[in-house]
Amino acid sequence: MSVISQIATGFFNNLTNKEEELYIERIEKCRSCKLLKKDNIFGEMCNSDLYINPKTEETSLVKKPGFVNGCGCVLRSKTRVKDAHCPIARW
Repeated sequence: MSVISQIATGFFNNLTNKEEELYIERIEKCRSCKLLKKDNIFGEMCNSDLYINPKTEETSLVKKPGFVNGCGCVLRSKTRVKDAHCPIARW
């Protein structure tokens, strides 16, 4: 599934409350992640301005070896797409 298809599916699933169990399972993991940020408009998001080392959970504002940045996605939608993946492989 293409990224555009995933985004469209995620927003549709969010609007229609589909994949609620998948959302609940995944959002719990996101809420314990240092990449989580809260946006006044979109709600919980994966912070694309922050980098994290998946092994040590150290964060950085600049890219370092072994660090991955957040995807910037709206988590209420992305977590409802079966084919979507966390950038640091938490789900």
